[in-house]
Amino acid sequence: MAGLLQAKELEERPKQLRSLNRGIEVLMTEVGYLATPVPLALKTVGRCTRGPVAQLWFRAAEETAHGRSLSFAAMWQRTLSDITPHLALTSEDRQELESLGSFLGRSDRMDQMAKLKALSTRLSTLEDQARARKERLCRLYQYLGWAVGLGLCLFLM
Repeated sequence: MAGLLQAKELEERPKQLRSLNRGIEVLMTEVGYLATPVPLALKTVGRCTRGPVAQLWFRAAEETAHGRSLSFAAMWQRTLSDITPHLALTSEDRQELESLGSFLGRSDRMDQMAKLKALSTRLSTLEDQARARKERLCRLYQYLGWAVGLGLCLFLM
C-alpha cells in the first residue's frame, strides 16, 4: 500500500509542477501586460489551474485581498504552509515557490516579469527532473507495493 501511495505521489508531482508553471505564465501575462492588481491576477491564475494548485492561487488571492496588515511575502508564506501539505512537492519545489513572495508587487513590471520568467524556467527544470524520477521509480514502487502486500497475505495465511 505504501509503495502505491509513493508511486501516486511520483505521478502527481510533475503534473502539479506543470500546473504551477502554467500559473506563473498566466501571472506574467496578468501582471506584466495587463497590469492587473495582484489579488485579481492571483484569482485569474486560480481559474486557469485545477485541484490543489488552484486552491493555492485562490487562497493567496483571498489572503491578499483581505490581509491588509501583512506583507505579500508573509501572506504567501502562510498560504504555502497551509496548502503545500496537500501537494506532492519537495522542499526544493517549495523553496522555489517561496521566492515568489519576495518580489511580487514590490518592483516595477519589467523586474517582476524577469523574475517570473526565471521562476518559470526553474519550475520547468524541476518538472523535467520530476518526470525523469517518475519514469525511473514509479513502477518500482508499484511492484514493491504489490509484492509486500502479497507477501503479507501469504505470511498471514
